[in-house]
Amino acid sequence: MSENKNKDIKKKKNIKDKTSINHTLEDFKKEVYFKGSIPNKKKETVKKEKNEEILDEKEVKNKINIIILLIIIFVLLILVILFYLSYSFNNMFFNSKTNKDNFFNKPLNQIPNYNKKAGESNFGDINWLAKVYYKEDYTKTSDNVNIHSYIIENPTNTNTWIILAHGYNSEGLYMTDISKYLYKMGYNVLILDFRGHGYSSDNTVSMGYLERLDIIAWVNYINKNYDNTKIILYGYGMGANASLLAAGNSYLSNVVGIISDTAFTSLNDEINYQLKNVYNLPYSPIIMISNLLNKKDNKYSINDVSPINIVKNIKVPILFIHGSNDTLIPKNMTEELYNKTTIEKEIFIIDNAKHSETPYIDQDKYFNKIKEFIQNK
Repeated sequence: MSENKNKDIKKKKNIKDKTSINHTLEDFKKEVYFKGSIPNKKKETVKKEKNEEILDEKEVKNKINIIILLIIIFVLLILVILFYLSYSFNNMFFNSKTNKDNFFNKPLNQIPNYNKKAGESNFGDINWLAKVYYKEDYTKTSDNVNIHSYIIENPTNTNTWIILAHGYNSEGLYMTDISKYLYKMGYNVLILDFRGHGYSSDNTVSMGYLERLDIIAWVNYINKNYDNTKIILYGYGMGANASLLAAGNSYLSNVVGIISDTAFTSLNDEINYQLKNVYNLPYSPIIMISNLLNKKDNKYSINDVSPINIVKNIKVPILFIHGSNDTLIPKNMTEELYNKTTIEKEIFIIDNAKHSETPYIDQDKYFNKIKEFIQNK
């Protein structure tokens, strides 16, 4: 009995041990499953997140590259537009052969219709020129440009010569109205066509810098072909700039005076004035690029066209003239030139005169002042 009892106890114990072992295996399996599967899930999540991060980085890089490309295209487009506008500006203002009718309503040196007689032209008095003895001739400048002029010798046999220099977008014939008065005063008159204007060669316009060489060439011509000369340089607008630059940069033999009607202080000042007061714009990159093109093509800089920097060098008397109502070149520019001049000088402001109108608001007063200045030289 006792033996059977022991056997039963032993049997139950074996069953319990087996059950315990089975539980332990199940627990182990579960533990292995959970311990193994959780890290795997975490790895998959981390890997997924890393892949997403890589994709995000690539997307950001692509976006940055697209933005950089767009910026480059935009900058290049701006540069192309600026270059085109600069080239157009350069071609419009510094090439005499470019048609400026769409920009200017009339030549900047056009004579207004004051006190006109029948048969007189709005651009001077060409009919008068046809009635007097004159000849046409050419001379060559130091930079090898052929310059044309109308040479009107006075029958009084005077040795005083007036070299008449026209303005921008003009030509010598437009000055025949003024030459008529000078001829009546008893003086010889030489009316030149600046380079690129009238019958002169070349097509460059420099607002006075290269044109000064044209004036110097005709001073030399007069001195070579006529004896005991006295020469007055009489310039309007661009012609006034050229006359001042010619006398300020070179010694001009037998030049005894300058009449400067409506000169500017410098081309830089004039451009700034026009941009600010007419177009309400700052000094534009277009002008800077245009200046670079000018240096390359025409061998001069906008900064070279600066009468204000050289008037102190001029050694002959100057009569400065300007219209009080000139909105193209303001009268304060002539006042600045007058103040910078160290030699004998006069300033004559014509009340109510706009651009191109100085000789015609009060002709008697204007030409009496001109005559007085010339007679004293």
